[in-house]
Amino acid sequence: MTNTLLLVIDDDIEYLENAKEFLEEYGFDVRTTADANEACQMLTEGSYAAVLIDLHLEDSRNIFNYSGLTLVDRINAFSTIPKIIITKYKDFDALQKAKSSKLHGKSQVAEYILKMDGLPKLLEVLERLLIPKRVFISYVSEDREP
Repeated sequence: MTNTLLLVIDDDIEYLENAKEFLEEYGFDVRTTADANEACQMLTEGSYAAVLIDLHLEDSRNIFNYSGLTLVDRINAFSTIPKIIITKYKDFDALQKAKSSKLHGKSQVAEYILKMDGLPKLLEVLERLLIPKRVFISYVSEDREP
């Protein structure tokens, strides 16, 4: 996954640092922010492969409390980038909303991950979403058109 650029958005600074360090060990280029507005600006300025968004974003200055799903809606206004919701809460209502929300017939959220499942689970999801599938096609000369 060399040079694959990711953006991680979370108000938990410790999680941001841990995720960045872990993913960079596997060859990802990781940018982080705790601010939803800054995240939107970063996405317009860079060529990101995916964005990871905390379900419940809070500002320590109490200026905003932002739902990750609201941020997904904002990002969808200008980008088709795969969006992965990360959360420490087993918020099944939000899970259902995330999985069922559609834009132009396509799911708005590529995946929903519980933080307690660990960073290896996050890596597994990223590899599944971002590594191109290889197809081997073989034919015999008799299959060629005359």
